[in-house]
Amino acid sequence: MGPRSGPAFVFLVTLAAGNALADGEVQWRNLEAGMEFARVEAPAPRGTSKGPLFVLRVAPDSFEVRLLSASLMGLKSNLPADRWAAEHGMTAVVNAGMYQKDHASSVGYFRVGTRVNNRHRHRQHKSLLVSGPRKAGLPPVALLDADCDDLWKNAEDYDNAVQGIRMLSCKGRNVWKPGGRAYQQVAVGIDGKGRLLFVYRRAPATSHQFVEQVRSSGLGLKRLMYLEGGAEVSLFIRSAKAEIRLGGMRSLLTDLWDSGSSATFLPLPNVIAIKRKAKKAE
Repeated sequence: MGPRSGPAFVFLVTLAAGNALADGEVQWRNLEAGMEFARVEAPAPRGTSKGPLFVLRVAPDSFEVRLLSASLMGLKSNLPADRWAAEHGMTAVVNAGMYQKDHASSVGYFRVGTRVNNRHRHRQHKSLLVSGPRKAGLPPVALLDADCDDLWKNAEDYDNAVQGIRMLSCKGRNVWKPGGRAYQQVAVGIDGKGRLLFVYRRAPATSHQFVEQVRSSGLGLKRLMYLEGGAEVSLFIRSAKAEIRLGGMRSLLTDLWDSGSSATFLPLPNVIAIKRKAKKAE
């Protein structure tokens, strides 16, 4: 896609220039009630290329967290993130973890209600994002950790469940070893108030470096789960105040903020989608 213009792009330029850490706290910009965005200039570990974190924070009391799957929905083809949002009325869309060579099945366990995209419980993936509680008193969304939770017992209490690789454990530990490939990546986390955060870094970094930067960011994350890395990374937001595209093919090659170019997303078989909750009738 070519350069963008209009109010949404002006907002992005202002956002990019104005957001930084101030007195140890992140400066958030309100996109709409219950949804905020920030550019965080957190210190990166030694040996890591410089680059900010871009963060979407969502209040689960205001927004539903859904899982969408092309195979479970009977779609003829996978959709890029922006089309997932446009065609299914979502405010934000991001990768629902890695997928297999069939371009349909999640690498780990993936369930929507009683329909299962992949029933395999991956032994090395120790995080589980769940939403849609089936019992009163449960949080609307949770990021379960094998060290602190019974993943599969707790998963039965929720309509939606997707398994992923743990990054920041429930005990505050970076579980990724140093080294490995450096690439753009996106992850999902939960903070101390139960808010859902999607954290994206465009500048290449290893996963260990990524987690260390997140830990120094002031975001207050308690748990973090890997979603995707490389060209498949897709974080699309269309709010009342801005359209934001992060990840994809184009942003690997151009400066998203200086040129105004937007990410060209690859088709995804499964996504995490954010949709505003309907107002209750009085």
